[in-house]
Amino acid sequence: MTQPERTEASRNALIGATLKVIADEGYGAASLIRISEVAGVSRGLANYHFGTKRKLIEAVIKQITGAYHATLPSVDDGAPGYDCIEMLFTSYLDGLAAGGASTRQPV
Repeated sequence: MTQPERTEASRNALIGATLKVIADEGYGAASLIRISEVAGVSRGLANYHFGTKRKLIEAVIKQITGAYHATLPSVDDGAPGYDCIEMLFTSYLDGLAAGGASTRQPV
């Protein structure tokens, strides 16, 4: 594995561990040390990659919203605004009806 691949893997492990810790133990338990333990990486790696808990949480939110946006249907730039909004809501509601598969980010 190359260095950029290892970096990406450790960042993804930390993001996944953050989601797991928050889901299982709550936001208060989500310290950089606890997240590193769950991710199986050295204690300093979370601080190295993200600097603060806030920046790690921002990365988690960015990943979740990016994954969700990737599931949305593409919208024709020339389509009327109402049609675009209706298509996005329909896609979201269809995802909820199907068990939330398109509205949740796997850990």
